[in-house]
Amino acid sequence: KDSETLPGRGYVLNTELTECLDIEGKEIENIKLDSNGENITITGRYTSYCTVYYYLPENREYDYTGDYQVFIAPKEGNYKIELWGASGGDFLPYYGGRGAYTKGTIELEKNDKLYLFVGSDGSDRYAGGYNGGGISDTFQYRYGAFGGGATDIRLDISSTGNWDDFDSLKSRIMVAAGGGGANNRNDCDKTSIYGAGNGGYGGALIGGDGQSVDYLERDGILSYGAHAYGTGGTQTNGGIRIVLDSNKELIEGDYSYATGYFGFCSNIGVQSGAGNGYYCGGSSHHGGGGGGSSYISGYTGCVAISEESTEDNVQPKDGCTDGTQEITCSYHFSNKVFTSTEMKSGNEEMPTHNGNGNMTGNTGNGYAKITFIE
Repeated sequence: KDSETLPGRGYVLNTELTECLDIEGKEIENIKLDSNGENITITGRYTSYCTVYYYLPENREYDYTGDYQVFIAPKEGNYKIELWGASGGDFLPYYGGRGAYTKGTIELEKNDKLYLFVGSDGSDRYAGGYNGGGISDTFQYRYGAFGGGATDIRLDISSTGNWDDFDSLKSRIMVAAGGGGANNRNDCDKTSIYGAGNGGYGGALIGGDGQSVDYLERDGILSYGAHAYGTGGTQTNGGIRIVLDSNKELIEGDYSYATGYFGFCSNIGVQSGAGNGYYCGGSSHHGGGGGGSSYISGYTGCVAISEESTEDNVQPKDGCTDGTQEITCSYHFSNKVFTSTEMKSGNEEMPTHNGNGNMTGNTGNGYAKITFIE
């Protein structure tokens, strides 16, 4: 089978039906079959010949794997999809923002394919969260943590399956945002006066802003840049970096290097990485990174991009702006639309992965569930 129909890519190994025989044609008992990603390992005491069976499950759950995963609809019907974005990295005593939650029901035909990219958290100090979590540059990573990756559903992937291919990002029909990374520069440079703060939560329509706290003072005066943070992404723009002076007045300057974009974050010359989402949050010095924004095709307030958008010119649908209450503005150009939608930011109560309770925001890696309804 091709790479999209192996275990982990849509089909699942059926260990009950799979049968292994020895060289004399006798069934081998107590043989172990293990489905691990794209590889099947069969271990036993004898040389064996096996007939391997796969099946398409109606319901699937997806952890972070560091690669795309595929759901293939086993039959026509309505499917509930739930996504959780990843949280940003901690830099104690400050914490990364928690991930967002999105839910909706979509009608699928038999053999329709959905591609899932499940984000990882920003806890790895040398790599941002998978699926776009913002990172620090090679010098600044010791001052700030990295952003959490988004978790999303796509209709298309690039030939390589890379998460950051523009045509692949353009095909997203649901996105649960990741949270921004925390900052604690003072912990690394105790002789100077710098800012610090928590990362912004992965947002619903708008990502949470990172925090900046009054950590140290000299002669009662805050140093330049002690108040700086990344803002959250929105439905039409990425977050930006905000810098305030000792009187908390806005300092004008070119901070474009810290601006978030459609589906990916800026990683140049920053300390705290932003959370990725539909649009990424703003990265930051001296404060927490901003959280990304979420998106659902069919959720009021969301703004889909135009089909004509290019990597260098991403535009919203005609006549649609942040704050819209026109639901058709949210409809993806593919006409794949969710109903019974729900969206929760990382500072709100949302279902746990197993559905047996509630939690405030998603902590750790992202997660995804697809459940057949009828």
